[in-house]
Amino acid sequence: MKTEERKAAPAASPSSNVKARAPSSKHSLLLVLHGKRADDLDVRDAVCALRAEGQEVEVAVTWESADAKKFVCAAAKRNRPITVVSAGGDGTITEVVDAIIGCHAQDRLSVGVLPLGTSNDFAAVVGLPEDAASALRLCCSKDTLHSVDVGRLNGKVFMNTATIGAGSEIGSSTSHDIKTALGPAAFLVTGAQNVMGYHPVECTLRFPAEGQDPEKPRHRQKVTEVRMPLLNLTAGNSRQLASILQVCPDSMLDDGLLDITYSLYLGWAWL
Repeated sequence: MKTEERKAAPAASPSSNVKARAPSSKHSLLLVLHGKRADDLDVRDAVCALRAEGQEVEVAVTWESADAKKFVCAAAKRNRPITVVSAGGDGTITEVVDAIIGCHAQDRLSVGVLPLGTSNDFAAVVGLPEDAASALRLCCSKDTLHSVDVGRLNGKVFMNTATIGAGSEIGSSTSHDIKTALGPAAFLVTGAQNVMGYHPVECTLRFPAEGQDPEKPRHRQKVTEVRMPLLNLTAGNSRQLASILQVCPDSMLDDGLLDITYSLYLGWAWL
């Protein structure tokens, strides 16, 4: 992986920004619900309560990996304002946002979040309520529209962080069963069980050389290139990972930047 700035690298272009919100009652809600939470009684009660008040709420349950994209693209073709509520974890948010950008529908589709995942890092960073009723009702407020940045790596978008090395291995090797049983602590358990087995990743980092005019076009800037073994490297659009780790503590969702943090490999030590 190659980066272009030491402190931060630009996030996706402004055209890739999405509106994280939920609009006024004149907007309809499309609830994209993760299939594993389809029988959640709190979600059902929250939906029924809003419908009883006259709010249009459509529920679409995902079954296969491409379902979220299918639902979002169908909504985009209606050519009217719709709030697509991501009801699941951080992965579901990414799927919904990726689909909105892929359909070029940022002008008419906004994003609401009903946090139902293990870590719910995005929801925690922006301060969303944890209970379904409050979170879904927030998706009907006319005052919560706010543009946020979207990271892009190898053609794929991400809302929170993109990681290579140990952090990525921990995330992919933590089973759904252990996440259900332990919640966010599941990632710590998996990491502790495998800490001696992680191997460094040889990375090439490219930084703008110091002393340059920051307003100078990037293609004309001189760069410093460093190659080093890393145990972990994170590009953060947001600051939080696995519910409890502030991996990019200075990162903000609306500053147009990605913060870069990394852990050096020094024998058996991390730095």
